[in-house]
Amino acid sequence: MNGDVFLRKFHEKPSSFREIISGSNLNYGDKVFLRTINKDNSLNEITFSQFYEDNCYYGTGLFSLGLKEKRFAVISETRY
Repeated sequence: MNGDVFLRKFHEKPSSFREIISGSNLNYGDKVFLRTINKDNSLNEITFSQFYEDNCYYGTGLFSLGLKEKRFAVISETRY
């Protein structure tokens, strides 16, 4: 994806979730996106870059299952 997409005016809507997280990755990269608490009460920090990469892997997995351009739902516990 091209970083030029994020030079658009603020009021324009992003075309996809991928565009949103790609832009966040470009703009914030190594900054902390999310902090989670592990079972041993230690903190785990996820950066914007890591979140973007994880979502790319997830999307690739769904694509390999033949779900490209299909509608589906993911039901899961709320956790990273």
